[in-house]
Amino acid sequence: MGALAGSKRKPGTPVASPTKATASTKRSRTQYDYCDEKDSESLPEDQWSSDDADSWSDMSVDEDEDQTCQPDSPSGRKVADIQKELGRGMTTPKIEACTGCSCSRSGKQCNASTCSCQGGDACHNPLKKLDLAALFGQDAHAVELHPCFMTWITKQPKAKLERATSTRSLFDMVLDAIVMLDEYKSNATEPYAEWRTKWDGLTVSERDSSDAGLALKQELLRWGLTLRQSQSVYFSFCRRNGWMETDHDWHCDRCGGCRQWREWHCLNCDQCSYGLTLSCANCRGNGDWSPGFESNDGESDDDLHSFLL
Repeated sequence: MGALAGSKRKPGTPVASPTKATASTKRSRTQYDYCDEKDSESLPEDQWSSDDADSWSDMSVDEDEDQTCQPDSPSGRKVADIQKELGRGMTTPKIEACTGCSCSRSGKQCNASTCSCQGGDACHNPLKKLDLAALFGQDAHAVELHPCFMTWITKQPKAKLERATSTRSLFDMVLDAIVMLDEYKSNATEPYAEWRTKWDGLTVSERDSSDAGLALKQELLRWGLTLRQSQSVYFSFCRRNGWMETDHDWHCDRCGGCRQWREWHCLNCDQCSYGLTLSCANCRGNGDWSPGFESNDGESDDDLHSFLL
């Protein structure tokens, strides 16, 4: 009986030559035979005969074509089955739920083209249901909310969030504390005096229904509830007086409350510390720190001292 392809031959048993024309035309895929070191030293060509081709497997080329090679994946599933589920090999982007993505941490709505949630049902950004364009009169992706407003939003019941964050409701809230802006107007970078003149010049009907009235409402909301360049005031939901000066107060989004300018957040104990000294009043450490809502990891001690002074 001829030796089976792929089995180990005994010494002296001839092996079919892959260089034979009859063997190369009969086989469609490469086969390997094994031989002892003694056999590999010398296999003279004259040992081969035309009958050696019969030592190969009886499988024909036609029979090979009827069988499809489908290796299993590591999970034991066929590659063809996996490709079928994925759409013939095309992969689909993975949608992940965002509970603390960079969008919400920076006070912005999730961008469908960049955030992992793609702005769909997996999005848990608390700003998802807010009409920021209607509130502030700007493109939603251009608006960055103030940390104090963000903290207040997260504390609102979901059932009442839409009503609590309407333009009318929020404007009435910041307008009730407008007396503080009268006190800060001499130091404010916002054109409050000009805004007040325009607002006082509108009738009650114009304030409620005119485009001019809506534009003034949105402008005041931008001053109080968003982060802006050259900002001198913001509206505090933590303080009784409402409007605060940024030179004197700031909001710590880590602790969730407004703080005096002498306070800073220690990342070592994750608490706000009071005082001008570098060591934390809570943990006595000189580790990482963060004044305000921005992390200033890597700042030197001199930078911290100059900031506190």
